[in-house]
Amino acid sequence: FGVYQSLPANTIVKLGQNTTLYMATNAFGIIGGRLLSIAVLISLLGTLNGKIVSFPRVLFAMANDGLFPFAKQFAKINMRSRTPNKSIWFMIFLGILMIVFTNPDRLTDIAIFTTFLFYILVFAGVFKLRKKDPFGEKRSFSMPLYPWIPIVAICGSLYVEISEIMHDLSGVIISIAIVAVGYPVYIFLSRRTNRE
Repeated sequence: FGVYQSLPANTIVKLGQNTTLYMATNAFGIIGGRLLSIAVLISLLGTLNGKIVSFPRVLFAMANDGLFPFAKQFAKINMRSRTPNKSIWFMIFLGILMIVFTNPDRLTDIAIFTTFLFYILVFAGVFKLRKKDPFGEKRSFSMPLYPWIPIVAICGSLYVEISEIMHDLSGVIISIAIVAVGYPVYIFLSRRTNRE
């Protein structure tokens, strides 16, 4: 929002990926712009670290429950490192394929709608958990400033969702289609696991 308020649309289009750096340099000077760029880089590295650690473990947990194709392979843990190495290598391979054969920027645009949709479900889950245990005797963690934090988070996520629908409807449809394709696979594998 700040970028659109600070610069005209044609300048933003012309600068492309350098828009934020240009705006930060104009607002805070050369040193301030560099410091902001470093802060953005640290934030990106933190996000990347979280994804690298969590995504393969999600795959591992699904495989461990028999809810992923070739589950026996991906449900193994390396005894020396205590990490799900096959899941990690599969995620690396999948990432390389996406970078080589698709536009990574477009992939992230497509993923935004589904990601924030699941964020909304997680934030709404806080209300369900609080209703299930209203007095906090069994709670290992209690959310500070409840219910305001999940309400603000849900409102912010809804803003992103509405914005995506208004500005990238094709991306929204693609992201929903990808999730919809995965659902029958989940049903099939869960039924097969229950039979076993």
